[in-house]
Amino acid sequence: MTPASSHRRQHSCDLRDIATWAPTVKAFKPGACIHLAWEGLPDYSPERCRSNASLAVQALATMLDSGASKVVVSGSCWEYGDASGQVAESTEPTQPGDFAAAKLTILNWLRQQCSASSTSYYWARIFFSYGLGQRANSLIPSARAAALAGRRLDVRHPNVVQDFVHVDDVAAALARLISDHVAAGVYNIGSGRPMRVSAVADLVAAHYGIPGSDSASDQDQGFWADTSKIVSATGWRSAISIKDGVRSMLHEMDGHA
Repeated sequence: MTPASSHRRQHSCDLRDIATWAPTVKAFKPGACIHLAWEGLPDYSPERCRSNASLAVQALATMLDSGASKVVVSGSCWEYGDASGQVAESTEPTQPGDFAAAKLTILNWLRQQCSASSTSYYWARIFFSYGLGQRANSLIPSARAAALAGRRLDVRHPNVVQDFVHVDDVAAALARLISDHVAAGVYNIGSGRPMRVSAVADLVAAHYGIPGSDSASDQDQGFWADTSKIVSATGWRSAISIKDGVRSMLHEMDGHA
């Protein structure tokens, strides 16, 4: 938890108990809000997704009632469903799952509410972010655990391509959306570069001197971000390469072991 300072006030609360925090927010009168909360991951059950969607709407409604002029909300690239190739914000979702459907429900509600108010919304559609603090069963931590055990990670779908973006780049993009004067709407946040999952695992293996995988295929499947909208609007673009990002993350993990 980040300590409070003379320039920052901190209020810990349970979003489910609105009476414990809504009066504080309304009294504070925030000019802007960044909403990142989503509990229970990796539980993507319909019940959990519905609960999170309800809590998000409740929290955002409070922010709107408090007079916030801007709200930035973390969406997900999974909203694109079974997409393939490069995807732009205008790409229509194809068979989104329960998690993505819940995110889209929040987005549609927020869009409707903001259309009738003076609040501008910014929906940050975040791709496959990585960095220190990821769950142990995520790709890079799993590959690290395997390498430290002297073996290669057995990747279930090695030839799937994804758009990996470092968490520091994501934070920088959110900061630009909240501080710059840009049009409201949906913005992809990704590197804009497809990367095979097995290649990321191989970067981890190489870091620890373990042989990489020998899987290769011309049948890559997956999707990645078209970032031209946020680049044009704010000048932001992913600055940390996957090689540098993985190396930095592993150094940090080794230092925190």
